[in-house]
Amino acid sequence: MVASVPPRQVRRARIAGLADSRDSLRKDPGDSAAGCRQRAAEDLRKADETDTANGRRVFESSAATWTARAGLLQRLENSFDARKAAREQQEGDSGEA
Repeated sequence: MVASVPPRQVRRARIAGLADSRDSLRKDPGDSAAGCRQRAAEDLRKADETDTANGRRVFESSAATWTARAGLLQRLENSFDARKAAREQQEGDSGEA
């Protein structure tokens, strides 16, 4: 025999499920340079702890990929910041005239 769940508990479970899905909308750590560097460090740690040569190569390769991604994201962020600063400077200069 299957026990029925009262409607109030079902609603609460659905609301809790919505809260969980909102958490998944947060930015993935792999979408930031700092997050990529953190993942690279974790993979290097795992490479040191791995017993097999192939396992080490896999984790070292993954760490290299995360490091390259971190560099790319950092360059993009620096470029965005520089363009924003130049635009703000230009707007400040044109406002003084």
